[in-house]
Amino acid sequence: LKRADFAMTLAPMFVEQLAGFGVEDVELVPQFVDLDLFHPAKASAAMRERAGAGPDDLLMVYLGRFDSEKHVDTLVEMVRQLPAEPRPVLFMAGAGPDREKLEAAAAQTDRLVVSPYLQGKDDVATLLASADVYVTAGPHEVAAFSVVEAQAAGLPVVGVDAGGLRDRVYDGLGYLVPVDDAAAMAQRVSEAYRQRAAMGTRVREYVEEHYSWTRCYAQVVAAYERALVSA
Repeated sequence: LKRADFAMTLAPMFVEQLAGFGVEDVELVPQFVDLDLFHPAKASAAMRERAGAGPDDLLMVYLGRFDSEKHVDTLVEMVRQLPAEPRPVLFMAGAGPDREKLEAAAAQTDRLVVSPYLQGKDDVATLLASADVYVTAGPHEVAAFSVVEAQAAGLPVVGVDAGGLRDRVYDGLGYLVPVDDAAAMAQRVSEAYRQRAAMGTRVREYVEEHYSWTRCYAQVVAAYERALVSA
């Protein structure tokens, strides 16, 4: 990296890490999100039903790997601790070594639905727009881009106070709780559900302001222009 004219990263946490290696003046350029594809207007009653939730249920979504690094066990324990009303449903789509364990847990409760990865971005966008809260318990996220897609779809996010989630979930956009604190996560999910309309509007506005293609492309071009001037 020291032989390059400049360095660029998508993740704010990498700016500090690269500085620790002696790489200075790192350009932070957010990765854009497709604001037309990921949009609250994609909400679908049919998709909620496909995810195992009715119109008055609390539908949470997790998309990602099923493994210990993602702390998926915390999500399962969290959904167990939620009140009976509104009926909570956690829809988990992904793959990984913990899949069989999650499927066994889902067989014991109607609060948990385990699915393979969805086929195509359209289904993902529709699922996110049809849910109430996005949840993730992994403390090792870097760019956490699935969180940005969920926010673009108008979802408040409940995650953990670690890693790249700190750069995605600010006050008013969701909640961060201590790592592996299922009880705190359940409490915050309930709060996010109650505030989902107002929070959803704020998170959508935030993503439109910070992650549009126009804004992100302009930042990339500006980074190259600064590098050319200083070359």
